[in-house]
Amino acid sequence: MTEYPHLSLAQVYAALAYYYANQEAMDREIALYQAECNALETKWMSGNFA
Repeated sequence: MTEYPHLSLAQVYAALAYYYANQEAMDREIALYQAECNALETKWMSGNFA
């Protein structure tokens, strides 16, 4: 909480509750995002970003 003083404890609990209620879908979204980031990084590092 010290890293995010603008969030209340209730907001943190709400975010955690939402995540755990939707964990499968959220984990899928996170994996897709990471895969896209990795693909873009690979493309950038290869110099083929045009």
